[in-house]
Amino acid sequence: MEHLKIIHDKENKLLGFREVSASAHFPKTPTSLDIAAAFAEKYKSSADACIVKKIKGSFGTKNFSIIVRIYSDKASMDKIEKKNKKPKKKIDAGGGK
Repeated sequence: MEHLKIIHDKENKLLGFREVSASAHFPKTPTSLDIAAAFAEKYKSSADACIVKKIKGSFGTKNFSIIVRIYSDKASMDKIEKKNKKPKKKIDAGGGK
């Protein structure tokens, strides 16, 4: 991550997380894992305790708008965050029947 500008940083003590809005410049479209690792390093937390809520790019530029929730630990994150009961369906690239 070359440039990271924190726009909004709010701590929610009741639910035990910090919500951070940022603007960042990446040479290519970042993955959620890249962003979680970068914010975990910056806020001295575990990457497993970071949830990336939004990555929005500006068309034609390499600037991205990011919203991340950083929990104190994975156990408190599991209590708050919604879990999918069904695993995501894999798309068959073959196109066959």
